Amino acid sequence: MQYSARPYTGKKDYQAMRRLLQTAYAINGPLVYATVGDLDWWRAERENPRDWSFLRLWWDEKDELGGFAWQGRNQVDLFTHPTRRRVEADMLAWSEQQRREQLEKEGGSRTWRAWALTSDSSRQTLLGRNGYQRASDAFVLFTYPLENEVPPSVLPEGFKIRPVAGKEEYKARVGLHRQAFDPSRFTPTKYRAVRATPTYRPDLDLVVAAPDGTLAAYCILWFDEVNRIGEFEPVGCAPQFRRKGLTRALLLEGLRRLRRLGGRFGHLYTAVDEIPALSLYRTTGFKEVDRVLAWEKDL
Repeated sequence: MQYSARPYTGKKDYQAMRRLLQTAYAINGPLVYATVGDLDWWRAERENPRDWSFLRLWWDEKDELGGFAWQGRNQVDLFTHPTRRRVEADMLAWSEQQRREQLEKEGGSRTWRAWALTSDSSRQTLLGRNGYQRASDAFVLFTYPLENEVPPSVLPEGFKIRPVAGKEEYKARVGLHRQAFDPSRFTPTKYRAVRATPTYRPDLDLVVAAPDGTLAAYCILWFDEVNRIGEFEPVGCAPQFRRKGLTRALLLEGLRRLRRLGGRFGHLYTAVDEIPALSLYRTTGFKEVDRVLAWEKDL
């Protein structure tokens, strides 16, 4: 099958990208590189919302989306329809060429990175054949089945879990994110962009409020209604409120809300070297299902 590639052009392309990710999950279950929630989160976090030059889409002869490449400064993420994996070779070659052109103009690191699930032998073979080698970085993928009741949340006296309030609380919500991930480039503009994405639901944008009303911890749960799964991204807690069980209580509340919506699984991921997060997710009841491994090449 022949494919033609072109830049991102707007809303219809974004809808096609979302459908591709939902189809990939329907076929492969949790062993995927992103969900629609990830896509919305990455889109909202971008520094320049008008610049889409980092994104390219590959279409087949029937004008069906075969895959898309999302390029960062020093890496590329490849997303393909599970039955159209052959297009990944062209996607990888395009990303390398784009980076080489940037290096000629701007300089910078020559190390180029791509990603492969441990279960994805096809992607690993492609990367190895093109001169990539395994690097140390990785992300752990977790899942939480929702066929049974979720345990209750336990909070210190006076603390409450609730959705973010109205616009008057946006500034505090952004400040909480910046505390949890200091240093952070999260801004009120980016938060408003989050709330405008297709998958966002106000009832799943949760915070833990201290007795005096201070926001202590938060999470966003992205619900894919097609596959009936939810993903937590991001999850954070202000440093002064850690080790009080707030984040665990928040995760359990999110899972209960997801189950009431008919959700089948909750998902999240974290870097392999984030030891406190790994311990939290495992003790909360999440199970590791795979890892996304970094592969690197000197351009």
